[in-house]
Amino acid sequence: MREYLANNSIVTGALSDYRVLAMIGRGGMGAVYRVMRMADHTVWALKELFPTEEMRPVEESDQRRLFLQEAELLRSLAHPNLPAVSEIFTHNQWPCIVMEFVPGQTLDERIRTVNAPLAAVQVSSVCIQVARVLEYLHTRTPPIIYRDIKPSNVMLRADRVIKLIDFGVARTHKKGQSKDTVAMGSAGYAPPEQYGKGQTDARSDVYGLGSTLLHLLTNITPVPLHQPTIGSVRRLNATVTPELEEIIVKAMEHDPDKRFQSAGEMAEALLACLGEPYNDPTVGVTPPPIIPAGHTEGVQTCKSCRHVNRIDSRFCNSCGKPLGGEDKQTVLLIVASPRGSNRVRLDRFPARIGRRDPANRLFPEIDLADYDRGVASRSHALIIEQNGEHLLQDLGSLNGTQLNGMPVAAQTPQPLRPGDRIRIGEVEIEFRWE
Repeated sequence: MREYLANNSIVTGALSDYRVLAMIGRGGMGAVYRVMRMADHTVWALKELFPTEEMRPVEESDQRRLFLQEAELLRSLAHPNLPAVSEIFTHNQWPCIVMEFVPGQTLDERIRTVNAPLAAVQVSSVCIQVARVLEYLHTRTPPIIYRDIKPSNVMLRADRVIKLIDFGVARTHKKGQSKDTVAMGSAGYAPPEQYGKGQTDARSDVYGLGSTLLHLLTNITPVPLHQPTIGSVRRLNATVTPELEEIIVKAMEHDPDKRFQSAGEMAEALLACLGEPYNDPTVGVTPPPIIPAGHTEGVQTCKSCRHVNRIDSRFCNSCGKPLGGEDKQTVLLIVASPRGSNRVRLDRFPARIGRRDPANRLFPEIDLADYDRGVASRSHALIIEQNGEHLLQDLGSLNGTQLNGMPVAAQTPQPLRPGDRIRIGEVEIEFRWE
C-alpha cells in the first residue's frame, strides 16, 4: 500500500534534495507538501501525483496526463500572479512538481473567515490582478483558457499579491472548434458554453471572474447560470457603486458577445471605477530563484522547453530534444504596431531595442523608428543572454517597458520565454525561438 511522504523524509530531484516539512493539502489527484530545498534552504511546495487505490487504470492514466499538463503549462509561464515552477521530476515512478510556496489564504477562505460581504475597493483591487493575469494567459500562443476561476483558486498573500493556482482544467483555445471535448469547471462560476454547449474562450474566464466578484461582494455562492440584475448586488452591499455593479452584470451575460471581450478590457473597467489611485502590489515582486545559487554548473537547461536536466543528460527529460550547444536556436521577434510589422532574427547578444540615430551613429538591432511614435528611447532596452537564458533589461527608459502587461523595473533583467510580449508605447514585440 502506497503511503504519503512522511515529515523529514528526503525526495531527490534534478536540482536538489528536498526535505518534507509538512503536508499542506491532499485530494483525489495528489498531495501537496511544504518542503525545504536543501541546496539553498529555501521553502517550496512539492505536489505529488497520488491517485486513489480504487481508481481504474484508465482513470489513473487520465490523472497522470492532467497532472503533467498542469506542470508543463505552469513551467512555460512567467507572471507575478502565477506560482513559479522550479522543476518536474519522477519520485518512485510518480511525477512531482516543485513550485513556489504561496503563504496566505484563498479568497474562499477569506470570505468564510469574514462571513460577510467584502468592501468593494478591496475586492476590486484584488480582481484587477486576476483580470491582468487572465489577460496574460489569453494572449499566449496559443491562448490559455483557465476555465475554473473561483475564490478557492485565488491565493491572497499578506502583501496583497494574488496567485492563481490549480491549472488542472486549463486548456489551450482551439480556433474554429464548435464545442469543448469535455465540459469542466465549477457550478456557479462556469458560463453556459462550459456545460458542453460551446467552446470556451477568453470570455468564459470573464464570466468566472464576474461570478467571483459577485460571491465576494455578497457572501452568497453564485447560483449556476443565474444572471444578476441591476440593483441586486447593491442591495446586499452598500459599498458597491452602480459602475461596479454594471461590470458584474456585463461580465455574467449568458451571451459571450455581450460580455467584456477580453480580461484586459474588464481590468480597465475595474480600474476606472476604483475611485482611488491603484497601487499595484506586484510592482517590484520577483520570483524565487528557480535554480539554487551556485548550483548552475550541475544542471543544464533545455533551450527548447526550459526544463532543467542533470548535467550528464544527453537528451531533455521533458521534450526529448538533444541537449548541449549543437542545436543552438535563433531568437525570433515579431514586431507589430499600427504603423506596420516586422520579423527580427537574433543570434548575437546583447541586442539593443531603440530608435536609430544616424547623427550619433546609433543603430540598434531592434530598430523601432518605423513603428513607434517617439515613445521608445534611442537606447531603450536590451535583450541579453545569460546562463542559457534570454533576459529583458530596461535601460532606464523615459517611458518605460512592459513585459506581459506588467511594468519592468529599470536595470532589472527579467527572464523571457516563448510567447512573452514586450510592449513599448504602441509597439508590441513577441518573443519566440525558431
